[in-house]
Amino acid sequence: MAELFEEESFLNITTETQKIIAVHLDVKELKKKVIEEDEDMCKAYRELVKDWKQEGREQGDKHRLIQDIQNLMDSLRLTAEQAMDALKIEGQEREDCYKIIGRL
Repeated sequence: MAELFEEESFLNITTETQKIIAVHLDVKELKKKVIEEDEDMCKAYRELVKDWKQEGREQGDKHRLIQDIQNLMDSLRLTAEQAMDALKIEGQEREDCYKIIGRL
């Protein structure tokens, strides 16, 4: 898909054609940017991919942090609070970790 959006012939399609393609691709965020915000589809797609990659990295970081907390809890028999203190997790990040650990 990314390669298609970079092809010269694809970069020159009309706004109406971009909107039709966006509808058929059925990606909610892409449709919103192209149809409602009248943004260029290729640019919108690149921005969405960048956002999705960032979200993936953040989710991966959160997953590793939860694993670190659980490892400390299991290995050293710490409470979740003690493990987060040891890892210096504070504020909203700490609250998010409590929510995730509570679901496990």
